[in-house]
Amino acid sequence: MDRETEGREYLAQHKIPELLYSLTSLLLYHRPERPREFLIKTLEKVKIAKATSNDYPNLMDESNLDAMFDMIDVGGEGYINVIQYKGGWCFFISYELFFKFYLGFHK
Repeated sequence: MDRETEGREYLAQHKIPELLYSLTSLLLYHRPERPREFLIKTLEKVKIAKATSNDYPNLMDESNLDAMFDMIDVGGEGYINVIQYKGGWCFFISYELFFKFYLGFHK
């Protein structure tokens, strides 16, 4: 196996691309004055959350998810259909699933 393939397998095994995508998203969302310090603190939170099964750092909290659900559930039915799910909700669910399954967080 060549070094490039080994490198790709190593990154995939340790879920590094997913972690970097998440860190970059958080960095762009928060735009802190001290980005390196922010990234270090975020990684520390991820480490603690993974060790203690606490909440993980993310862009969306429950109030954001509730607001998005209300925007998608335009009829106020209290549920969404498959078309609504595929149209907008899947991004947010995918984001939550990223943390739960790719980074190993299980609430």
